[in-house]
Amino acid sequence: MIGSIPATADAKTLRAATDALLRNASHDTVLFILTALDPQRQVPVRLDVAFGPEPSHEAYGDAITWNVVTGTEHRQSLIERSITRHEAALRLGVSDQAVSDKLERGVLVGLKEGREWRLPEWQFEPGSRSGVLPGLRDVVARFPASVLALSRWIEAENPDLGGSTPRAALGQDKVEDVLRLVETL
Repeated sequence: MIGSIPATADAKTLRAATDALLRNASHDTVLFILTALDPQRQVPVRLDVAFGPEPSHEAYGDAITWNVVTGTEHRQSLIERSITRHEAALRLGVSDQAVSDKLERGVLVGLKEGREWRLPEWQFEPGSRSGVLPGLRDVVARFPASVLALSRWIEAENPDLGGSTPRAALGQDKVEDVLRLVETL
């Protein structure tokens, strides 16, 4: 057994595991795992085919800088499209503390801006019983990344939802469709 993959896994399972590694692991990690799986390998592993050449230190630094700047810009944009904890309380007809409790329990999502919570607008659904998108808590619990990544993903058109956004699908009570998509991330 290798992690959660049985040593006798079929080709489809191994291909899926390899693809996941190539998407999510560093070059060195993939090389280490492949070497550990087949230490007797006569032909060296050629990861440059999948990953390309190793970037220079300058290119690596530029990529990190770009990532930080872009992430900061996206975060600021999301905060601008968010409401305060008090505004959320008024919208939902609850106390400010109840909003804090919902944030803590994952019923709502938010970002801290200084000492203040900012809650992205996309999660509110005025016509719903609770005032928030149906299934939001389940999506938040299963989504494998940050509130910023969730916000970008949930507002982006998705071909697996017929071009609709996950937010629109939740608003149409297609919770299971969205949860199936989350499981593929």
